[in-house]
Amino acid sequence: MKSRSSFAVMFAVVFTAILSGCGSSTSIANPTASPTNAVVGGVSGADNPSDVAKGYFAALYSGAATDQFICTGNTTVTDGLKKMGDAVRAGIASGGIKVDTSGLTFETANQTSDSADVKISGKVKSASAAGTSSEHVFPAQILKMKNENGWKVCGMSSATS
Repeated sequence: MKSRSSFAVMFAVVFTAILSGCGSSTSIANPTASPTNAVVGGVSGADNPSDVAKGYFAALYSGAATDQFICTGNTTVTDGLKKMGDAVRAGIASGGIKVDTSGLTFETANQTSDSADVKISGKVKSASAAGTSSEHVFPAQILKMKNENGWKVCGMSSATS
């Protein structure tokens, strides 16, 4: 029971940080994760914003670096994404939690040659170091993507639909 509440608290803190640190109105831009969240190399240069979003989430929830997925524009936004990534990595490391993002769906919308939105929704599974596991509904989010010689994450907001 403690691991479920710890995971729920971690998710709440992380997404509060995302929404307050990145802000839905401050963003600069209008790969399939395996059950072990292996990060696919070279995804940041992909032609599809959804593939990059998948790679970002796989890296984020496996505890790997996410800098290669984040755009270089508005430092207020990108610093918020980097701080959120640091907090998630620290939470995963200290809690011994494994997160399976394979139940998430990534849908590209509003794509132009230089920007796109990717809606993330679905379910994530978590497993504690003690061996308990649970499934959680992921609060739908929109990643703001920008094409900087390859798609990059440039912001995040809560999905309203």
